[in-house]
Amino acid sequence: KKIVSISENSSMSELSSILIKSKMSGLPVIDKGGELVGFVSERDVITSLAQSSIMKKKVKDIMTKKVISVKKETSVEEISKIFSEKSIRCLPVLDGGRLVGTILRKAVIDRLLGYYY
Repeated sequence: KKIVSISENSSMSELSSILIKSKMSGLPVIDKGGELVGFVSERDVITSLAQSSIMKKKVKDIMTKKVISVKKETSVEEISKIFSEKSIRCLPVLDGGRLVGTILRKAVIDRLLGYYY
């Protein structure tokens, strides 16, 4: 499955297009080497809308730089704990700093409910 992410140098119109097509509430932001450098969410976009020059900005200008992420070995229990303690909907999954996937909060809930019921 293709990992949905965006380049730090992408335009706001590219960001809008990917968010709409992917139906995701946020995206991992990667550099040219595929390294995770940030996360951009709908909240980041809405916060930036107050600024008149938003369409001239790049993703790196509005992204969150301190990203909560997990390693590919992280257990479902640990991931569940992160989702319960933080107000995030998506966790980037890393392998040696490189983005290898994303986990949606909804997917974890669905999996846990399927396990217990």
